[in-house]
Amino acid sequence: MKKIFITLMILLQVNIMLAQNDADVDLPFINGIAPPGAGITVNSVANQTDGKMFAGGFFTFANSTAINHLARFNSNGTTDTSFNTGSGFSHEVKVVFVQPDGKILVGGDFNSFNGSAQNYLVRLNSDGTKDTTFNIGTGFNTSVYAITLQSDGKILVGGNFTNFNGLTQSSLVRLNTNGTKDTTFSIGTGFDGMVMSLAIQPNGKIIVGGYFSNYNGVVQNSLIRLNADGTKDTTFNVGTGFTPAASVGVKAISIQNDGKIVVGGDFTIYNGVQSRRIIRLNTDGTRDSTYMIGTGFNAPVIAVLKQADGKMLVGGQFSDYNGNSPNNKIIRLNTDGTKDATFNSLGGFNGTVVNSFAINSSGNILVGGMYTTYRGNISHYITRLLGNTTLSNENFNTRLKFSLYPNPASDILNIELDSDIRNIEVYSLQGQLVMQSTMKSFSVNSLNQGVYLVKITDVNGVTSTQKFVKN
Repeated sequence: MKKIFITLMILLQVNIMLAQNDADVDLPFINGIAPPGAGITVNSVANQTDGKMFAGGFFTFANSTAINHLARFNSNGTTDTSFNTGSGFSHEVKVVFVQPDGKILVGGDFNSFNGSAQNYLVRLNSDGTKDTTFNIGTGFNTSVYAITLQSDGKILVGGNFTNFNGLTQSSLVRLNTNGTKDTTFSIGTGFDGMVMSLAIQPNGKIIVGGYFSNYNGVVQNSLIRLNADGTKDTTFNVGTGFTPAASVGVKAISIQNDGKIVVGGDFTIYNGVQSRRIIRLNTDGTRDSTYMIGTGFNAPVIAVLKQADGKMLVGGQFSDYNGNSPNNKIIRLNTDGTKDATFNSLGGFNGTVVNSFAINSSGNILVGGMYTTYRGNISHYITRLLGNTTLSNENFNTRLKFSLYPNPASDILNIELDSDIRNIEVYSLQGQLVMQSTMKSFSVNSLNQGVYLVKITDVNGVTSTQKFVKN
């Protein structure tokens, strides 16, 4: 009996150790998007602040519940039946974006929602019903692939369309909060190909990636930065860009805290220099030669997402990075571009592609794609992995001990700390620096609702990080 007890204790300790490794499965989704079948995929995942999760793609079942192309899961992985989209979408969902107010923007290949005409974009209420205050009229004439939100609530939408609500609009549009076209954002003749990815810098400038070779009558291969009014930002010079533009493109963009830009896609050349499927650019558009990717990836990169600590999650169709394999469909890179050996996916995903990432308030990683196993275990199209919320290489034995109050906070956030403060930095869960202060009490009123990370550095250079919720 004693031997059995000791054996069980050893097994328990081993399981605890394994569960603490980054890249281990945090949450099994039971059957996930099931049953498996040809063409089934999750294209986009997103988190709510309450821990619930979205998956959008091409599927008709989630955990054996009939659901057409968009599902919401509870924090434990079960299907959230309180989110009722009725008959759902007529075809594939390509992108899901959760607004700070809890409403959900959904774009894709569909032309109806819950039995009524809805061309390629819709906004839903938190219960899954259509938000009738968001009126796009006749909508788009074809697919929406990318959605992002400005700090003022206006919505950028990219895709393969040439028309919005009866007017010519080539591949990119900015909408007001009620769904009407923002006429102050003028792109002229727009793009000659599809827009696949969008990112907004803290200064309001917009980075656009996709499959195009022309913007508003000027040669521009696959990547451009726009001013807030839609004009080309001439201070961002990509040279010849990604070539040949007709067959390669940019699929993913992530902006670092220092303003540098990580770009992923199916390219192999940038401005005449080899860069296979991933590159980091300086703030002026030149290639950052300090980003050490070596030979890069052997197949397209579809998703890039920066963690709070600056490390970069990369997903796609690849199996090899810089001559190292297997790195099947997922890898995490250090801030210098080298492989992060602490993120051990043990062979990764067995399927075709990882399409999307989202990071929750605990730093854990939601993954969506086209696959049926992860690390040799059944995992149908959606998986949640352990991650890391640390903002830097903190020494956990000597890190600062401080408290935040009130937490949640709606206006003033107070910090209780014995030593003096050198600097306070507030980050979004995506790692974007959104606020700085040197005061032990400061206003957070300008922040959107959600979960944030507060990093404090004292006068001795010791740092620590805590989470707080903005109401």
